[in-house]
Amino acid sequence: MIEKNEVLNISRNLGLRPDTIEKDYILGWMLDGINQNSTTTNWAFKGGTSLKKCFFDTFRFSEDLDFTLTDNTHLDENFLLDLFKDICANLSDKTGIIFYPERFKFKIIEKNNGLLSAQGKIHFNGPLSRTQGVATIKLDLTTDEVLVMGLDRRRVQHPYTDEPEEFIHINCYSFEEVVAEKIRALAQRIRPRDLYDVVHFFRNREMITNPMGVVDVLRKKCEYKEMGVPTFADIETHEKLNELEPQWENMLAHQLPSLPPMDTFWDDLCPFFDWLNGILDVEELPQSPMLSGDVFNVGRNDLYQSDLVGLNKVQFAAANRLCILMIYSNKQRTIEPISFRTANNGNRLFYGYEREAGHVKVFSIDKIQSIELTDMPYVEKYPVEISATGSISMPPIRRTLQHPRTGVVPRLKTSRLANRQASIYPKYRIQCPVCQKTFTRSKLGDTKLNRHKNNFGSICSGRSGNRIN
Repeated sequence: MIEKNEVLNISRNLGLRPDTIEKDYILGWMLDGINQNSTTTNWAFKGGTSLKKCFFDTFRFSEDLDFTLTDNTHLDENFLLDLFKDICANLSDKTGIIFYPERFKFKIIEKNNGLLSAQGKIHFNGPLSRTQGVATIKLDLTTDEVLVMGLDRRRVQHPYTDEPEEFIHINCYSFEEVVAEKIRALAQRIRPRDLYDVVHFFRNREMITNPMGVVDVLRKKCEYKEMGVPTFADIETHEKLNELEPQWENMLAHQLPSLPPMDTFWDDLCPFFDWLNGILDVEELPQSPMLSGDVFNVGRNDLYQSDLVGLNKVQFAAANRLCILMIYSNKQRTIEPISFRTANNGNRLFYGYEREAGHVKVFSIDKIQSIELTDMPYVEKYPVEISATGSISMPPIRRTLQHPRTGVVPRLKTSRLANRQASIYPKYRIQCPVCQKTFTRSKLGDTKLNRHKNNFGSICSGRSGNRIN
């Protein structure tokens, strides 16, 4: 088990509560215990914690473990108590984490269709070494789900000094299936964490190589639950919508280094559904001026090192489209993050749009004096190259995706007619007379504009453009 000071240092570096970091640490080892047990190796890890531990560096920290089970006999109170007593005993011997098996609890819930789910609580005392009370991990287990795609075996991100040499692995939902399930969950319960998750997908949608595949998975999951495929209109008229804003801070603030404004996420929800259904106009962002050198991104384990914590804040800000306050050359600057680059001489550089100057600037990373997160949102003016996943991501056009088979970068149109016309007619550009944004067209005479945002991030009223070349 790691020392208390490691938790406190990471907590200070990331601006999160120590108990949030401790729980993330314990969750990693719990996943290792579940993976090592022969009874549970086929359990399917899913939900928000799977996104944080298996996919995104910049994702919100989570508090529980969600699994889909295929064996209904596993959802038995005595079976689960014995199982997790065994798992935790092995973990205690391996790590030194203290568990309290006499306090473990599991509640079995029978659904109307005869299938079962279980809610469990595992009590522990970890690196913080509490002298009063104990901490709890929640488990949510269900057989009332349909697995549309095969499971992915992924490495669990455990960026602590006691990470095993062989790493930690777990069987989890494919990324497309996680996305589909989150969309369905948002439509069903309208919770802040679901809105945050879905929009986070949209802002990092280069990870979704096949949007229509997500739609197909979503359709099958909704059929299983006997509900219609969700639309933005369904969410906009949901009876619990008025609970979303009051719960935003309460449910998310402790899971994030800085809480973005809810309205910036809500504003991106309708464009997300438009994009998912292939009807969102692609805005071609111009390449940022001044950029040179090779792109680099902070590795997952680097995020917790004190000398790189500023870069972690920049990465989080970029993924959530938040400005940072940076002191450089003894001057405070408001920056919209764009890119990390390595110059030809080896110097590491940070590129960002400085609001006070009104243009892009380059900063030497080793000369940055301090970085603080803000809750000030921004709409990207140039492609954001800083990845939310810890891997290099530099699409030349931020709002396009490669075709999964051909590798060609298409417009986000899904109809066969649109694809056929694109191959027949030469491309040209049209400009919105209201916000002045430009869009590429290939259909002869097509000047109609779909729903899009202006430069201030609001929905533009322009619906017909003018051809400019």
